Amino acid sequence: MSILPARDVVPDGAGPPAGGVVPPTTPGNANKIQLGITSFGNPVRAGARATYQIIIQNGPTDDEQVRLRVLFPAELTPDPTTISTNAGVRANLVGNELRFEPIAQIRSGERLEFQISVTVNQPGVRNITAELVSRNSPTPIRTIEKVDIIGR
Repeated sequence: MSILPARDVVPDGAGPPAGGVVPPTTPGNANKIQLGITSFGNPVRAGARATYQIIIQNGPTDDEQVRLRVLFPAELTPDPTTISTNAGVRANLVGNELRFEPIAQIRSGERLEFQISVTVNQPGVRNITAELVSRNSPTPIRTIEKVDIIGR
């Protein structure tokens, strides 16, 4: 799992921190909302299903109008009917992008989780990108999870 500081953009191929823990708070991310992706298995096999979890961890200040979208490569097809979340919002599938309804408010320290199942279509090394904006963070916050897809 990776929970990254709001100001960071993870380059392609960069891996999550070991152990999947939230990095220590630093002056640059102490008051920011954070975003991460957890993989429940990597590599994944073509022809199978895989599950990913998107995590939003709010900082010490309430935030509003949180908009989350998750972009999947063509090799992974998300199934919006299998999404489970504690955020109380639905998602629309547009191409291979899940666009979640805006989250009206996220309280200080609140953690939201979105579990998404996908069908794995073909082998390759690709990225899943999660992106969010909010009232307090109008510049997009992005995190990327590298996915290794092996043959059947």
